[in-house]
Amino acid sequence: MKMRIILSLFLLWAVALYAVKPKFKTISTMPEFERGELKNVTILKDGNLSIGLQGETRAKLHTPYVWCAVTDKMGNIYLGTGNNGKIWKITSKDTSLFFQAGGLAVSCILCGPNGDIYAGTLQEGKVYKINTHGEGTVFFETTDSYIWDMTMDSKKNLYVATGVTAQIYKITPKGSQTIFKSEQTHVKSLCIDQGDNLYAGTSDNGYIYKLQESESAFVLFDTQMEEVHSIVASADGDIYAAAFGESTPAFQETHQRERDEDSESADQNSNGDIALAPQSIIPESFSTDLEGPSALFKINRGGYAKDLWLGNSDRIYSLLSLENVLYIGTGNEGKLYQCDKDENISLIYQFNQSQLTTISPYNQAFIVGTANMGECFQLGPDMSDFGEFTSETMDASLPAEWGIVKLDGKLTDRLVTVFVRSGNTQEPEQSWSSWQQLSSEGNKLKITCPSARFIQLKCRLERRERAIPVIKKITISYVQKNFAPQVNDILIHRPGDYYSASSDNSNSNSGNPMKGLVYPQQLGEADYKKGYRSVDWLFEDPNFDGLSFDIYYRLKDQDQWFKLTSDLVSNVYSWDSSQMQDGQYEIKIVASDSLSNPIGHAIHEKISEPFEIDNTGPIIENIVFENRQSRFSVRDASVIGSVFYSINAGGWRACYPVDGLVDSEQEQFQIDTTDYNGTNLELAIKAQDEAGNYSVVHKNKGK
Repeated sequence: MKMRIILSLFLLWAVALYAVKPKFKTISTMPEFERGELKNVTILKDGNLSIGLQGETRAKLHTPYVWCAVTDKMGNIYLGTGNNGKIWKITSKDTSLFFQAGGLAVSCILCGPNGDIYAGTLQEGKVYKINTHGEGTVFFETTDSYIWDMTMDSKKNLYVATGVTAQIYKITPKGSQTIFKSEQTHVKSLCIDQGDNLYAGTSDNGYIYKLQESESAFVLFDTQMEEVHSIVASADGDIYAAAFGESTPAFQETHQRERDEDSESADQNSNGDIALAPQSIIPESFSTDLEGPSALFKINRGGYAKDLWLGNSDRIYSLLSLENVLYIGTGNEGKLYQCDKDENISLIYQFNQSQLTTISPYNQAFIVGTANMGECFQLGPDMSDFGEFTSETMDASLPAEWGIVKLDGKLTDRLVTVFVRSGNTQEPEQSWSSWQQLSSEGNKLKITCPSARFIQLKCRLERRERAIPVIKKITISYVQKNFAPQVNDILIHRPGDYYSASSDNSNSNSGNPMKGLVYPQQLGEADYKKGYRSVDWLFEDPNFDGLSFDIYYRLKDQDQWFKLTSDLVSNVYSWDSSQMQDGQYEIKIVASDSLSNPIGHAIHEKISEPFEIDNTGPIIENIVFENRQSRFSVRDASVIGSVFYSINAGGWRACYPVDGLVDSEQEQFQIDTTDYNGTNLELAIKAQDEAGNYSVVHKNKGK
């Protein structure tokens, strides 16, 4: 019983410190999961998170880029790299230098029908043919500096795309010929569909050309972007093209290289990695600071094009179409996506490297080449035994008490382990709490890390035979510490200003007066009502709670406050001040968040600067008639505004005090009545103060 009482007291204390309305952070969509750190997990289009394919490093080449990759019938992998134009061969046993080409880099590579390797190079404009023993000769040479891409049709004819003069060459056993020359600077990409139709993508303008053997080339689609970087054809005959950029910057050649003859002949290390010195050359085509959007287009057989992807966050570097599924390699976060035939895009893997420059099929798996740094990975065919998702840092905006984590999805056999940590810096660092594993109660897990502004969550997923966990939604509950609202400025308006909103308590930002006012309202136009005064104020609440207000008044230098109104859901109020005696007053505004926090609410109050209430007109007295003049005095609680007189209803005339200035609470006046000497005289005097109150008196003088 005693323990229950202590627990109840603790709960009451917690409620007093924290707002009672819980808030929630949720992760349930693909973009929300993507903002986290992913390891061996896949995110489907509907946001389902599960274990992904097994990833294996096949080679760490310590070169900036793997530009291209291909596999032969024996399962050997060939990688074209930069910056020194090398081809590496990866077998089941080791990784070795297969061929040294000239130029800056091996930009494209393919495997011929007899197992020969064809390799195109940059800067020297050559295509090499290399046999299975690594012996190569120049197969084709052009005056163009860059060989960008190659493809082969069903008749084993080879097509070569070049720049700086954008051309396509067709190479047959009989020789080579130019079959296409563009007005653009580069032909950057080629592909052939199942009908042997050839497609080409260009830059400076990102055009997609279609070339048929019996017809001349024509533009199939204008992407209205700078460059068509990659094109592939699906089994259904659809064309997919990756494009980027908004302008047409000239390709910037890089002529300098750093060569280290010792590093050229680096040996294979104990892990099968090749130790090569990193190169300083960064071709513009793979620079990480390129700006502009990236897009993925789908063009059907009828020529209708639509964009499936458009954005600035991930640039598309490589495409692969396999069994009507499109695989998309991106940078600069090393993400591999897939797009199914229904155009649903899912994230299937995230690499540590910056750019995925090439994707090739490999048995039932994939070979992925990367840049920054240049490495080769095998992805699949098996699924990983585990996966891990680490969320982005989540911000409660204020120090908060963290509640529970709730997981929704397929979570059988406790295959998901959840960890959390918290801290008060936006980026986790040493001051954060350590990762703490949460114990589960069904699909709910109690958070045990310290109260703080920021929190981070990590989920570890395990696969056991056919049991594979799926997370559809992660919900984290928390309660912000309840901070008091703040009344910042109070403004007392001119006498007579009246605002109708003061009597309309339904005027709430939340749309419901029971939820209070979240933000100050804008004032409308003021009406004039004699005797009315108005006050408005600015306020804020750190928790964005809805507020209500109580208003009090008192005579200056007195202790007792009187309530004008209570539970007002507005930040402007007008009242009839004729009900109050004249004098100097103060207004007190009391803001409360009790509508949002019935228990443990917080208040803040602020007192206005003194202001005058004056509803009484000036007193006109001591009227004296003399032979040729009349004298009188005017006094008021406030400064006298103006004085007029009228004789025998002859119209109002301005009257000025004896000292010449109307600038005090009491003034003496004198009127010249020489013209009325010896006749009856009716004198009317009207005096008005600065508050707009006025008085009129009449006095007669007989003969």
